[in-house]
Amino acid sequence: MTNKICSVAQGILQPDSGLTIDLESPQWLEWLSTHKSFRYSPVGADSPFTARKEGEYWYGYRKQQGKLHKRYIGKAIELTTAKLEEIASLLNVPTEPRSKNVEQSVTEQSVTSSNNDIAQLWQAISQLRQEISTLGKLKAR
Repeated sequence: MTNKICSVAQGILQPDSGLTIDLESPQWLEWLSTHKSFRYSPVGADSPFTARKEGEYWYGYRKQQGKLHKRYIGKAIELTTAKLEEIASLLNVPTEPRSKNVEQSVTEQSVTSSNNDIAQLWQAISQLRQEISTLGKLKAR
């Protein structure tokens, strides 16, 4: 098996040997049997992705905003141009800012709630002190 990653563009594999292989040909299946990854560049506006073989199954991978996205492609016989285009579309995850961790958000709400409770307690303590002071003055009379 070769470690160098080859590219597929416009439905044609361009291995380092200089030959080209059509994705719908028997040579494509032969090539897949001796390799474990390739880079696929879709025809449309979707971004390229890397296809990797894991056991006898192929998966598509694309990293976006530090997160690795993975999609099941299938067995070698299923790696057609149409299927690879479909995977490219599925891996085209819209870029949006990461939302806060739910646990972190709950913790922030708890802290805010605790701070409000503490403020209310201090206010109640201040009122009690004033009432005690007032009662002490009344007794002194």
